[in-house]
Amino acid sequence: MDPIEKFIIWAKDNGWTVKNKITKLNLPKDIIERYPNINQEYRQFLNVIENCVTPDETVWFLCENGYNINQDIAWPYNEFEEMDLETVDNEQEKDDIKNYWNRFMPIVFSVGGDYLYFALDTQDRSGSIVQGFVVDSGEYIVIASSFYEFLDKIMNNQVVF
Repeated sequence: MDPIEKFIIWAKDNGWTVKNKITKLNLPKDIIERYPNINQEYRQFLNVIENCVTPDETVWFLCENGYNINQDIAWPYNEFEEMDLETVDNEQEKDDIKNYWNRFMPIVFSVGGDYLYFALDTQDRSGSIVQGFVVDSGEYIVIASSFYEFLDKIMNNQVVF
């Protein structure tokens, strides 16, 4: 079975809200320019999922709408980056934060306790997934070597939100 189909079934069986996408994926131009190396596994996910949220609504995958900062949404994809930028004054630190977020494309936000994120490493050809916390921008750990492995780890309770 396709890893994304398997995850969708698991998520629905576990009370997640999952809405299938019915329109063609159309990421904003600024996202495509900022993240030209979005790996195929995550693109495939974005092609079929419009919304994917845990039962308590504190964890969600960023889908197409989350990357469109022109829409009025509570948590756009760059929200944690903006939070990080607000904490520093000097230009070098701001540049470091921007460079960090230019490498790591946020794909999941979690706001149930500590604010944490999971992001796609766009400089890694296999598309590894990292976990980081808002207060520790620049510090991260590799959670999975690919997006499919990340989904598998979620289903096997090896990823803690």
